[in-house]
Amino acid sequence: MKHFLVLVNLLLSPIPVFASQEFVVMVYNVENLFDLDGVAIFSEYEEQPEGDYGPEQLLNKLKNIHRSLLAINDGAGPEIVMLQELELDRTPFDGPDPKAFLEATRDCSVETLLTEGKGCGVSVSSLPSELLLLKYLEDKGMKGYQIAQPDPFKSETHPPHKNVVFSRFPIRYVRQRPMLDARDLLVVGVDVDGHELVLLNNHWKSGASATSLEPVRVQNARVVRAELDAILYRNPQADVIIAGDLNCYYNQSAVFPEVEETGVNTVLKTHGFEEQMLCDRSPKGLYNLWYERPLDERGSEVWRGKWGTLMQMILTPGLYDAEGIQYVDNSFDRLILPGENVETRWGRPVSWSNFGRGAGFSDHLPVHARFRISGGTPVQLVDPSNEPMSDHQPVVDFRKMNKRAIPPVEFLNDLSEVEMAENLGELFILNQELSGERGLEVMIGGKILQVYSPIKEIRDLLFEMRKAGKPVRAIVEFDTYRGNLQLVIRDRTWLKNN
Repeated sequence: MKHFLVLVNLLLSPIPVFASQEFVVMVYNVENLFDLDGVAIFSEYEEQPEGDYGPEQLLNKLKNIHRSLLAINDGAGPEIVMLQELELDRTPFDGPDPKAFLEATRDCSVETLLTEGKGCGVSVSSLPSELLLLKYLEDKGMKGYQIAQPDPFKSETHPPHKNVVFSRFPIRYVRQRPMLDARDLLVVGVDVDGHELVLLNNHWKSGASATSLEPVRVQNARVVRAELDAILYRNPQADVIIAGDLNCYYNQSAVFPEVEETGVNTVLKTHGFEEQMLCDRSPKGLYNLWYERPLDERGSEVWRGKWGTLMQMILTPGLYDAEGIQYVDNSFDRLILPGENVETRWGRPVSWSNFGRGAGFSDHLPVHARFRISGGTPVQLVDPSNEPMSDHQPVVDFRKMNKRAIPPVEFLNDLSEVEMAENLGELFILNQELSGERGLEVMIGGKILQVYSPIKEIRDLLFEMRKAGKPVRAIVEFDTYRGNLQLVIRDRTWLKNN
């Protein structure tokens, strides 16, 4: 049996990145990048007809990830991408060697592999999700990435997803640390022109607003803290980026003051006082880059009408000193592509859906920042953050909309699944009685659509109206949730019943 390679393509030659240039680190939860081996922990990962994860959906998924990376560095893509939510390969025994695979398939595109199921001597079912992505990027000219990922044979919990790093810098080592009810922490050391940059790639336990789950995230954070303390014990000025989908807010302790201990604030001890980073020799002080953005631009996803900051980048003091790698001040931002990865009405992320041929990007916006080799002087700060933590969360104002020319929901009656997928996120007028034994449903075009609101008061009213046989008159958003089509009432002003 061929031994699984933790660094799946160390032998690939990366594109040179020169010390005088800045480079970009992106953090991107791609929302369920899957493979086609037919073996999955969740039933919805199964291929059609049992599930909704087929070759067409996968190809569109890869296209949209590439479109996101294409927006960085004038189309060249980020030098480092810290990825979350790639399906953990559950058949890792037959995966091809990446270098040999790319060489053998030089004249055979991913489109061909996904359309025909095989080509150039390899079956698409043998390819893990990260190798499919690597091949797609290579096909499109985005070359030179090496891959670091966890070893599935060393994973203690075998979660559905894994964290992966794509790097154009040489990868020197990879470690993984198990976490309670979460993906393994991935520790990756990269060589940036002779300087070590350490990446701690995370995906903590979900449910940021569920305070009962915060103790699990506290444990997740303690794993990170222990790994970080070990690194800083050897080198207090080590250049370390702690990043990923932490499934909590940068200001978790302020948003939920009743919670005595939080992972990101209590355990990691993040703060918003940037000038401290220039003189801090304590291994405890960590700067959260969300403080670089104005208050109303702090958000990477929307949950029940409020922006959250689950995608995070946290820096050690070493990234502010005069040695090794430096953060480029005020370079942290979200990746926003209007009309592509965000919708143009309220600017929310366009989530991925497998409905039809697949559509959308991710329920999380990628975040990114620029770094460089130190020029012998500490980071030159411009308007540094000096901000105590507050409970501020930007709110999506769903009252603001153009209410003219909203079509009736019956517009969906004669659409194919592909055409329906093209209308996800659009607004319609609902004027029907509700049905459903447990939930709330309507029949549109021969399909059952759930009717839902994230506002409990509206949900309660809808159940009363169903019981009384009264039609619901409301503006609704056409959406999907866990593979089910939905009509969502997102604001009280959308409900037109008196």
